[in-house]
Amino acid sequence: MPQAVKAGSCGCAAAFGATESLKACGIPEAKSNAVAGTPGLLSVRDYLANGWNTLVF
Repeated sequence: MPQAVKAGSCGCAAAFGATESLKACGIPEAKSNAVAGTPGLLSVRDYLANGWNTLVF
């Protein structure tokens, strides 16, 4: 089975208190978009540009 989770958004994890849970699960934090007031957000555009199928909920 292919890996379903590639990374978690660093900014979203920080906002929802899930940073330690990401680390505990071994999921790397992604912060490819610099957004003021956040530690960085995941870039969905980068995944789409590289041919990934993404699910955002």
